[in-house]
Amino acid sequence: MSKRKFVSMVLLALASALCLSCAVFFTACSINIAPQSSQSTEQSGISSDGNESGEDSSGNDGNSGGEQSGSSGGESGEDSGGGDSSGGGQENDEPQVVEVTSVSLDKTSLTLEVSESETLTATVLPGNATEKAVTWTSSVQSVATVANGRVTAVGSGVATITATTNNGKTATCTVTVNAAVPAITQVEGATIDGTDIFMVVDHTTDSVALLNKVTVSSGRWDLYSDILGQNRIPTKIAAGSDGKLQNGDNIFYIMLENENGDLAAVYTLNVYRSYAVSVNYYNHKNVLVHSETAYTGYEYALNFDYSAPGYTFHSWQASDGVYQTRVLWGELSLRAEMTANEYTVSLDANGGTVDVTEQKVTYDAAYAFPIPEREGHTFLGWYSGETQLTDERGQSLAAWQFAESSVLTAEWKINQYDVTVEYESS
Repeated sequence: MSKRKFVSMVLLALASALCLSCAVFFTACSINIAPQSSQSTEQSGISSDGNESGEDSSGNDGNSGGEQSGSSGGESGEDSGGGDSSGGGQENDEPQVVEVTSVSLDKTSLTLEVSESETLTATVLPGNATEKAVTWTSSVQSVATVANGRVTAVGSGVATITATTNNGKTATCTVTVNAAVPAITQVEGATIDGTDIFMVVDHTTDSVALLNKVTVSSGRWDLYSDILGQNRIPTKIAAGSDGKLQNGDNIFYIMLENENGDLAAVYTLNVYRSYAVSVNYYNHKNVLVHSETAYTGYEYALNFDYSAPGYTFHSWQASDGVYQTRVLWGELSLRAEMTANEYTVSLDANGGTVDVTEQKVTYDAAYAFPIPEREGHTFLGWYSGETQLTDERGQSLAAWQFAESSVLTAEWKINQYDVTVEYESS
């Protein structure tokens, strides 16, 4: 075989092998591309108008479209040497946008007073909407403001709060703001209990200038001498009809108006002018032992100590029981609560005999001791030194007045007898 013929046969064999390889390759590509085209068609099966994407407007069915995609993909693969297909079977990586269909608020109306706040909650549907943010606005900023749903009342009136989605859906809430109800928050030198104001002034005070002493939350106030509001006091100075406060209670009225000029509240003001009273101390026998001057409207603390022989002091009693430091509103009488002490008395029979040699006695109280016996003697009584304390029956002649233990001695009188002598004359 010649050399030229041998080379020709080798080239022919290589060409045949190449053709066979290409046929196998294109067959495999055709098999793989067709399913991908079909899958792409199924994924995009619902169009924006609700028709199946397999049918076009000319009435061609999905199979036709699938075949065309497969054919196109195969041809593209052939052109690119087996690369990725650029035909209709390529998947769409763009995320699906879910539009907001509605927005609502948890409240459609709201009533507030100036300075009050409340939060509105917006609900966006559907729950899987792509963009659920809302923008809050107020129709009248001078009435109510809003930030992230938090509504704050600014001034009296009506405002509409609106929540708006990015695609223009809206929900509204009507906010009614009432004028704030004014209140007295402070009165210098006074206490406030509801609508009652109480102020104590010194006994030398004739009037009280209230202009800079009264603080209100809003609105304005005026001072009146009557509850009907007929007698206004333009100077806002609290004083009596003669220009001076009287001792004790002086009643005035503070009337508050809101920002619209309407009467909103009436407060009763009592300016109490202190005055002098007596504080009297009585002992346990209702005898006045001390007196002093104090002033009403102020606390009075006890400052007098008392003691009495034969007694133990316990407390000073007022009309309602044991006196505790308190504010005086009038004269005060106090009585000492005391207990009489007991003492031990020893009995000396002084030559006689007695059944009991010791006995308890109570100070300032009557008492009795047993009668001793002594032959040839008559008992005269019990004595303390030269002082006779009991009679011959042992009964006290007066209340016990010794604030200590004592020894008493029996006093005797020798008996005298008449002796008659009888004799016979011799």
